[in-house]
Amino acid sequence: MGKSTLPHFVFSNDEAEQRNQLQTNEIMEQYREFRDNNKDDLFNPSYHFWSPDGRINDPNGLCFWNGKYHLFYQQYPPAYPHQHWGHTVSDDMVHWEDLPPALYPDIENACFSGNTLVEDGRVIAMYHGWGIGNMIATSGDPLLLNWEKNANNPVIPHLPDLPESGLPYRVFDPFIWKEDEGYYALSGTHSNGIMKEHLFFSQNLDKWTYIGQLMDNNPHVECSNDGACPYFLPFGEDKDQRILFFFSHSSGSRALIGKYDKITHKFFPKKNFKFSFDSVGVSSLVAPCAISDGNGGVYVIYNMGDSVVGRARRGAFSLMRHITTDAEGNVWIRPAEQNESLRAQKLLDESLELPAFEKKTLGARGKCVEIVAEIDMKQSRSVEFRVLADAEGKEYTTISIISGMNRITPCGYISIDTSHASLYTDVIGRIPDSTRFLWDGKEKVRVRIFVDKCMVEVFVNDKAALCQMAYASLTESDMISVEALGGDASVESIKVFEMESIY
Repeated sequence: MGKSTLPHFVFSNDEAEQRNQLQTNEIMEQYREFRDNNKDDLFNPSYHFWSPDGRINDPNGLCFWNGKYHLFYQQYPPAYPHQHWGHTVSDDMVHWEDLPPALYPDIENACFSGNTLVEDGRVIAMYHGWGIGNMIATSGDPLLLNWEKNANNPVIPHLPDLPESGLPYRVFDPFIWKEDEGYYALSGTHSNGIMKEHLFFSQNLDKWTYIGQLMDNNPHVECSNDGACPYFLPFGEDKDQRILFFFSHSSGSRALIGKYDKITHKFFPKKNFKFSFDSVGVSSLVAPCAISDGNGGVYVIYNMGDSVVGRARRGAFSLMRHITTDAEGNVWIRPAEQNESLRAQKLLDESLELPAFEKKTLGARGKCVEIVAEIDMKQSRSVEFRVLADAEGKEYTTISIISGMNRITPCGYISIDTSHASLYTDVIGRIPDSTRFLWDGKEKVRVRIFVDKCMVEVFVNDKAALCQMAYASLTESDMISVEALGGDASVESIKVFEMESIY
């Protein structure tokens, strides 16, 4: 490996001129050609972001700069297939515009994950340089096209693995933020099978001092987890409360909520949340990338792993989610409000009675739709939606809303089952994903189902969410049905929207 052989361009510092340069840039021309040739592929999403040259992995460094949202990501250019930082920009975190790669491997073998920090006049990127340690780069031009790496890189060197080095830490994906006295950075990893988040401090970005572990105790995360891709952000009205998003290579996407003591620089987690379930990386949410919303909440986006091989496109991003909390400590998980701008034609708006075991096929169909429903579960055991279905039942993906019990307390479950999703033979199998959500057994169940060709995302009562890949291979697999099982139910309202493409 070594220095990237991908063409590297220096752009003007004037935004209008930058725009002109992008029109004729050879990498941008390749991107446009790739998108044109692949956007209509059966298994390429229409309104979820995917890489303009094929493979994508972790999202990185979401920030707001010069009136726009910038999002970076692990990109594998075919001309030099080791991680660069790809780059896209948006006005609303929904419609994305491709830009040339931001960070190229140089003295590092690859540019792994990290985040960004916006300051007056510049954006700081901190990321892991594979093989050598954690790195700093900065940019300040209008579209963040030109990046300068710190002369002292790696600013936190990679050191021999424990215990041989005798040192108390290892470095991996970093997260940087600023407090009054200077800069702080987490480096997520594990030691002896236990998740660690190592904390470093710097006054000038060049020299970093190891402070210690962010958490002395973490009873909320079982052994064998690691703390990759951390995002440590204010959360809620309490100025000391934080949410720590991270990815575990053993159990998927997680988050911890607790108090942060700025004096001792210790985090005391009180709650643990899972955002992905069962198989890690195969048809599931993977690494988070988050930004504060300015009002105590956070926006977060994830990469999705595919469960089919041999495709020109590998991986895609979830919809942007909005995670908030209230004074009672409830955590709300919603699709970001901006996603409603994708709604085009309303295909259906009605109510349905659901006698038990009588499947109702909706009068709307499509492979790029949003379904919004409010359900009275009544005596039903579950209400089952089928999407990406054909008339003969050869292919379908099942979303189940289940009325259950946790010991003597009513609760709800949500499940996505892709067992019958595809006739395509190269799909890797996985068991149904499911999670529980708080429900009193009487409240109406509000569900939003996003179907995007090969992706299905589901949100229930703003309390739980699931996402799966579903590779319906038949052109006619675009039907939608709903059925009550075990007893009657009613769909008090159901709307189906056709969704616009972002490409």
